[in-house]
Amino acid sequence: MATLTGSRSANTSLPAHTNTLTMLTGIVDMAVVEATTGITIGSTDTFQVIGVPKGFVVISAGWEVITAESGAATSQMEMGDGGDTNRYVATATIAATGDAVPLATNIPYMYTADDTIDLLSSVAAATNGKLRMWAVGFSPNDIGSTADVADNNTWS
Repeated sequence: MATLTGSRSANTSLPAHTNTLTMLTGIVDMAVVEATTGITIGSTDTFQVIGVPKGFVVISAGWEVITAESGAATSQMEMGDGGDTNRYVATATIAATGDAVPLATNIPYMYTADDTIDLLSSVAAATNGKLRMWAVGFSPNDIGSTADVADNNTWS
């Protein structure tokens, strides 16, 4: 079982605090992975795709199939993280271009430590499929300055 880390899996663009909804995305192209790493993808390999900072709350997640898997049409994937390999998507095939796989039911989910949202090859390793993974969320951590935590109510 191998864990493959994409060069963009560490989130360097999203600060640990933001008061707006943010969509995080990542692309996994199985053909590129095999061609550039020399590793044959196995049926239990993990791809660390989207970096998430501590405190980030995911409110929706899933993937879209950009290129259908044709080398191993029965290939199945899961989408989760270090704590639950199928937190967002339970086992699903990637056999049809344009398919969008929505989230699982166990959200919202707040990360208590920096982590990655991962893709797990769970059945019949893929060889040439391509996915766009996505997660929508926000971070309530340290949203602003200390002035933002003042009680500005007028009490009567």
